[in-house]
Amino acid sequence: MNDLVQELIDRIDLAQEIETYQSIIKDGIIKLNNHGYSDIAAQISQLSQFQTNRFSETETKENFNNNKVKVKEYLQLSVMDNQYCKISEGEAVIIVESILKNFKQSLDKMFHKNIHGKCNDTLKNHLPNIGIQNEYDVQHLMYPFLLSVFEDCRMEKCQDTGHHTVREDIVIDSYKIIIELKCTRRSMTERDLSEEVAADILHYKERHLFFYIYDKEKIIANNRCFINTYEGMRVEGKDIHVIIAN
Repeated sequence: MNDLVQELIDRIDLAQEIETYQSIIKDGIIKLNNHGYSDIAAQISQLSQFQTNRFSETETKENFNNNKVKVKEYLQLSVMDNQYCKISEGEAVIIVESILKNFKQSLDKMFHKNIHGKCNDTLKNHLPNIGIQNEYDVQHLMYPFLLSVFEDCRMEKCQDTGHHTVREDIVIDSYKIIIELKCTRRSMTERDLSEEVAADILHYKERHLFFYIYDKEKIIANNRCFINTYEGMRVEGKDIHVIIAN
């Protein structure tokens, strides 16, 4: 991130002509988007606009130079912002996906496998009895895993969709990520689950939407087919990811 932004700042410094400056900005926006820094790219696109005066070359030049300073100041601040210094948006998506894919295996290791004999009796007696019964259990256990990496991770954020309010299970605001949790139950069919997922895709506004489905009752006939129905879809610019555990 730092190298990418510093390169853009250096190129802006060297730009003496408006056409050159606009070309550098355009190229920088493309690179920022490609590396997952779409928020910074969007801000640069907006900040780099300035007024030209066809009757006054002096005023146009002054506006141009002031704009360069403003854009460079924003870029320098973005480097200092911890939100972007650590990992990019694309990297955050990969990390979340990895945590979700390994979540059930991690729980098995924590609660049921090879509990050390020197652990205290409370742990040894109670850990093997812990199990997932509903999606609230999934949420409560998954949240600390995500919080250990993403400090602004939040549970149960409410969002107004314009039609009604929906409750988002886990949200990582800095990276536009939402994790929607499902735990199948005896009264649920695969069709019911599909309808819930389809409705959530339309309602939620975040760019990256993860569905973690704990198929406790094993109602999904074919995991791969279910995942393929939704994964990779682009609905209003949203990235859809589906992880099924059973």
